[in-house]
Amino acid sequence: MEHGYAGARNLCAAFCEKSWVLFVDADEVLTGGVEDGRIVIDQVGPNDGLYAIERFNLSAHPQGTGERHVRTVEYHNRLYQPKIWQKWLGYIHEELHVEDESGYRQSGHTALKFDHYSELKDPGDVDRKNGLYALMLLRAFNYHSVRLGINPWWFDSYVPDHLPTLTMRAKNFAKAENIPQSFYDPSSLKPRGLGSADLFKIFTTRQEAETLVSCSALRLLHTLRVDKWIGGPARASWFEWDHPGEGSRTLASLVGVAEAFNWHRFIKPGRVAIDIGGHCADTAIPMGLLCYDKETGTKGHVVVVEPNPAVIPVMDCNLAINTHLANFYSVPAAITAQDVDEIELADHGNSQCNGGVLQSGLSPNVARKLEDVAVFRYTARGISMETLFAEAGKVSGGQPIGFVKLDCQGYDKEILRPCAALLERDKPVLFVEWFEWFEDEDDADLFAVIDSLNYAPFDPMTLQPSTIEKPTSDLLCVHKTLLASDGTITF
Repeated sequence: MEHGYAGARNLCAAFCEKSWVLFVDADEVLTGGVEDGRIVIDQVGPNDGLYAIERFNLSAHPQGTGERHVRTVEYHNRLYQPKIWQKWLGYIHEELHVEDESGYRQSGHTALKFDHYSELKDPGDVDRKNGLYALMLLRAFNYHSVRLGINPWWFDSYVPDHLPTLTMRAKNFAKAENIPQSFYDPSSLKPRGLGSADLFKIFTTRQEAETLVSCSALRLLHTLRVDKWIGGPARASWFEWDHPGEGSRTLASLVGVAEAFNWHRFIKPGRVAIDIGGHCADTAIPMGLLCYDKETGTKGHVVVVEPNPAVIPVMDCNLAINTHLANFYSVPAAITAQDVDEIELADHGNSQCNGGVLQSGLSPNVARKLEDVAVFRYTARGISMETLFAEAGKVSGGQPIGFVKLDCQGYDKEILRPCAALLERDKPVLFVEWFEWFEDEDDADLFAVIDSLNYAPFDPMTLQPSTIEKPTSDLLCVHKTLLASDGTITF
């Protein structure tokens, strides 16, 4: 319900291993169009392979004879060949779209016929369905970020004309299902500040506290001796995310990648490390090891920012089982220019394994590519870098920010663009993704943003100055005032 009907269909289609998909609703019955176990096609469809089925909406006979009556006949696109430019859109009343245009007029026809029994349900089932639909309609009416793909008529005419009835049904349904009113009515939200207790999930070890984290999405547990980083017997642990888009990796390889990128030279005890795009904590755990002060036995502070609700439970679990290594702070939000209650993000056609912010100042071709592959959309709270730095200072007892890693699928440069004055205070080292889908103008803009911050980019593996002609997967950026006179890194 949180992500809507289109999200559910796109998620199911993403796991399909066959070349064709046919969606059937739970209250539909196939009544025709199959011969010898094969579906009959009436006419050649468009190049995108969309086919419509004929649906008879049944209801009780108006004269009360007990017979079933065909109330209306509709045609719905249900049979198609999934491609990256095809996706279901519409949080409610969903439609199959091709390149963001409704496929309604583009489809061919099959001989498939369905009987739809919604009107013949028990009264209790009908009331529950009406309540669910009212709640979802009001959610889309009040939260614009979930309107994409829904016919505007619902919000321009239907909801305003039926608002009292819809509100009553939604409230009754929400009460029966224990759904908070804020799910569909933002006016019920109480004003709140951005204090650290509200913004941060804190995973420090406390005798008086009990941490509960869901483990349902975990696959394999890795453990690794980390004595050389801690200065005494200790082990780090890390769970793999049980997701088809996540391959198996070892914990040793995660730490090895961090060292290959020279993070051990720049992540130091006494300075906060920030991981923006924390995913499953695969980079936060190495950060925790590197900021541990083994001379004094003091844990460092690592702030981990991640907006994706699918992976947050995995990240939280991995942080919670490593509290002996670092003071971890989980921030379930996206980084935005200003603090906002809601921003829309989308996956990269990978069942919400990875993704980022859409409409993010990218070149038209890259922006279009991201839109084309986006299947699953979700919303998250947004906080600014100013807020993040301020709260990180509070929870760490005023320690300066020493290292910031950004992995935001091309959005990194937009996060950094307004941050020159903010970064000037602590001059943290930046580790920035150089998005592989960037075109020349995106590359030029990324380097221009880095220069505007008074930073210089380096190849993170060789620590040689980086140039736009030699792309790397990431850039390590150092404030120019911290460089030697010849422009090299001296620390």
